[in-house]
Amino acid sequence: MDALVETPVTEAGRPESREHLRYWTALYRRDVGAATRVVERCLREWTPQRIYLRLFEPALNLSGTFWAEGRIRYQDEHFITWHTVRLMRRVRREFVLPDPTGPLALATGVGQESHAIGLRMACDFLRSVNWRVRFLPSNDRATIRDAAAALKPDAFLFSVGLDRGLEPARRAIG
Repeated sequence: MDALVETPVTEAGRPESREHLRYWTALYRRDVGAATRVVERCLREWTPQRIYLRLFEPALNLSGTFWAEGRIRYQDEHFITWHTVRLMRRVRREFVLPDPTGPLALATGVGQESHAIGLRMACDFLRSVNWRVRFLPSNDRATIRDAAAALKPDAFLFSVGLDRGLEPARRAIG
């Protein structure tokens, strides 16, 4: 599969926005070196934040869409996701403050939500502007309630990837 061929230019927009298709195709073909070179090139030309939003996010969305449509196997989707998380660590070092001192945000998934990459990205953006972020070890309501009472966070971030996660989020907040 070649995402550059299979995704119409009208969907991809500006030429630079096709980088995520090159990146995705490289990982789909198991060419981690080529995907890494795309990231390295983007690091020279883009801000790290732009890499998150214009390279990683659309590539992950493409994987999810192709998996949902049955066009790729779950092994393909997991391979692309795993390497994207690994490459995110490389980009994260370029913009996330190592020891932020500002407001505190607590972060967790809700219900059976295990898709935490978007949450990780949001937390990285907060850390880049001096927010402290603590990921909770569990997403059960008692852990959330106890952490909120003990730490008095300035913000709480929940990962809700699907509609079925809305009710657990409501219960966690309530």
